[in-house]
Amino acid sequence: QHMARALPQPMFRAPAEQSEVITITVQPYMPKYSRFIIPKSAIPLYEPPPEGESKELLIKYDGAENYCKLAYNVYRSTNYIELYLREGAGQWFRATFKPEDLMIVEPLWEGEEKFIGFRLHTEAHYQAQQGGTVQEGENWHFAAVRPDWRDSKSLLGYYNPLSETYEWTPFLRFLLRGRNSYRRGEQFAWFIILDEMNLAHVEYYFADLLSVLESGRDEEGWTKEPLKLDYADGAEGDLPPREIRLPPNLYIVGTVNVDETTHAFSPKVLDRAFTLELTEADFDGYPPAGVADGDAPGLPAPVEQTLLRQFSNDGRFVRIDKTSIANFVAIHPEVRTRLQRLNKRLRPYGLHFGYRVFDEIVTFLDHAEENGIYENALDEEDAMYGQLSEADLAFDAAVLMKLLPRFHGSRGQLEAPLKEVLAWCVDPDQPDNDNVSAAGASLEKLRALSYQLPHTAERVQRMLWQLYMTGFAT
Repeated sequence: QHMARALPQPMFRAPAEQSEVITITVQPYMPKYSRFIIPKSAIPLYEPPPEGESKELLIKYDGAENYCKLAYNVYRSTNYIELYLREGAGQWFRATFKPEDLMIVEPLWEGEEKFIGFRLHTEAHYQAQQGGTVQEGENWHFAAVRPDWRDSKSLLGYYNPLSETYEWTPFLRFLLRGRNSYRRGEQFAWFIILDEMNLAHVEYYFADLLSVLESGRDEEGWTKEPLKLDYADGAEGDLPPREIRLPPNLYIVGTVNVDETTHAFSPKVLDRAFTLELTEADFDGYPPAGVADGDAPGLPAPVEQTLLRQFSNDGRFVRIDKTSIANFVAIHPEVRTRLQRLNKRLRPYGLHFGYRVFDEIVTFLDHAEENGIYENALDEEDAMYGQLSEADLAFDAAVLMKLLPRFHGSRGQLEAPLKEVLAWCVDPDQPDNDNVSAAGASLEKLRALSYQLPHTAERVQRMLWQLYMTGFAT
């Protein structure tokens, strides 16, 4: 939340007052045939014709008007109310709207009792007409995961066959806000925060998003495969797009507690994420004076824009770029050699990794070098580890975040591979046969060694201690 608030926030127009209107998501058939279904749930807002009949109504649009037909049709035991746009109204509708746009339908009354028709608005025109003030929105959405989340309905909603409408979720609304922002060419970064995300099986409620993220991205940063939302052809009212490709400006962050009440993560989830373990607390200077709970220090607008430009990679945002990866490896061939040697050590135990993990580690190293993330990291804490380079610190962090979370199991499963990782951490640039063998070493002897990747080595030693104390580590 602090990170999100430190970046520029999206703006939106808050209407002075909300009138009773009907919101309709434009479907592909609507502009094609110049007609659309009005949801039966909106009947209290206007007067429909009797079932099986029709009537002429005044339709106003973009400063013009003409009469069109409103019919209450019956087809194969299904009732629906449909507006057929004629002449100029149909031409304006076809020229103005495309699938997935929102249309605002405002009932027109003569006096307080006589319903005479509808006024049609684009979303932008309606908001501007309503007036109100431009306000700052939020670029983050907080969702608390529940133990009963067993499928994607909790995040993406579902079609309700009883009401013949789509049941939206705040997550889906926010997802489309971020997508539409990227479609408009805006540079905002959008954050989704899933609190306690392992109270339910991530592979259940997050399966659709995992599959889409796995599909790769096109040149513009969109996922190659879309999220697919299913609803009946006769669904009414405010409907989401049937297909949603995820933009690169969307960041999904989850908080996790690891205990006996939560679910472990599968390799499928861990391979698609960076895991940051937050276990240390420093009480020097805590609590900070004059800072209320939840407050984030404000930044001047130019600083916000600079931070956003650097964070978003000048509007490209984070993506796996094979060309950039190849260029980085060509300049730093030792990265490939290090990872290959580690993979060779882990293969006999079935803990080796694939191309996705390789690509994400190299992408992280590329951005770390470009942005100078570790320029100031060689502080007193790292002085005890000797002369470490910025590149070593970045590589150490990447291995710690991407590889160690995959290790969990009993002593029989983990002791040997963890010692292989320790031996590799001593000097990952040395050939395997010249490296230190840790297979038969005691924990005290392992702690006395000097490591080129100290943070990874320290975490492995803690896992070994867990194994010896409890017979299990994660």
